Amino acid sequence: MEALKPDSGSFMLVNEEKAELRISLSRGLIKETVEEIKLDLGEGVAGRAASDGKPLAAYNIDQESPKESYHGQVKSLLSIPLIVKGKVVGVLNVHTAKPHEFTEEEKRLVIDNLDYSFAFIEGAYSVKKGKKVCQSLSGKMFNISPYGDVQLCVTFPQS
Repeated sequence: MEALKPDSGSFMLVNEEKAELRISLSRGLIKETVEEIKLDLGEGVAGRAASDGKPLAAYNIDQESPKESYHGQVKSLLSIPLIVKGKVVGVLNVHTAKPHEFTEEEKRLVIDNLDYSFAFIEGAYSVKKGKKVCQSLSGKMFNISPYGDVQLCVTFPQS
């Protein structure tokens, strides 16, 4: 299998108080779009993945959830729930700019890499909410950066 090469991606975290998802980290999406997008739990592909706790993919996001096309930047979407201590705390979204049918092998590849790199979020979740937590990750993971390690910071919403 050729490596999955997403055009963009994002981490969305759950705000329990508002029962919504907001993007906390993204790559390849326009900043203004990132700032304006929020999804209710159960809304769209990412919202359903978060509420059901199961990975979900959409071949044609324009038909399934136009809001998640990010103003035409995304055509296909794979959302993987981030689960800590049995509770969904967010989702990882993998986006493609052209329609793409995600295979089971690609889903497994993303989940396996996520399991490897997600440990810091699990540890950070036990830290006081509202606190910013940072961790260095291999920049080559998920094609974040071909130049080496990157610093990933997450601020958990107050709830």
